[in-house]
Amino acid sequence: MMKDMNEPPPMPTAENSQVEVASKTSKAAVWSLLLGVSSFCTWVVGSIPALILGGIALNNINKSQGRLGGKGLAITGIVTGGGGLIVGIFTLGIVAGIAMPAFVGVQESAKISVEQKEIRMLVTACHAYAAKNGGKFPEVLQDLYPEYINDESVLNTMNEESRQPEAYMYFSGKTIKSEARSLLIASPVVRRQYIRVVGFCDTSVENIEDEEFYRLAELESNEQ
Repeated sequence: MMKDMNEPPPMPTAENSQVEVASKTSKAAVWSLLLGVSSFCTWVVGSIPALILGGIALNNINKSQGRLGGKGLAITGIVTGGGGLIVGIFTLGIVAGIAMPAFVGVQESAKISVEQKEIRMLVTACHAYAAKNGGKFPEVLQDLYPEYINDESVLNTMNEESRQPEAYMYFSGKTIKSEARSLLIASPVVRRQYIRVVGFCDTSVENIEDEEFYRLAELESNEQ
């Protein structure tokens, strides 16, 4: 028997009805994945947002009752973001390990340069003092201030260990006729690679090894 074309369609029953809920992919999950993948190049810039967005996406998806999808994308974004963060930290550690010694070396070179300049000023001032005092150098370096040097701070250098200024070592009792390589002024601080800045009676200023400095000081002590 043919059905009447005007017969209305049967009403759905509980047994044969299915409610289809349209789901869409979470945008936060998509961005988490994209940032997570890019974090291997962008490091912290990509990894931290990837972890945050991935967590937000998972939370929203779990609460959406099926209206939101992209859970796998969010998880992948979190995993890749975490991996990018670890790679970034590891790389920064390597870079810091390489750069730190170079940075310290630059700082030490700058301090040595300052000491060279100050000791050269003091040696020159000692010779100016001797020219007016019968060829004798001053008894103490403080005698140079203020007539021969106008900045009293030049008499000291900074000791980084104690964080206090420390007076330059002065070998008194000498004259302009003393041996050229006779010690006159020396830094109290031993710098990088056991280097000490020393000024001699002939006005020369050199960086010498600390062992050599003590050898010269001992020779002069034995000659006296």
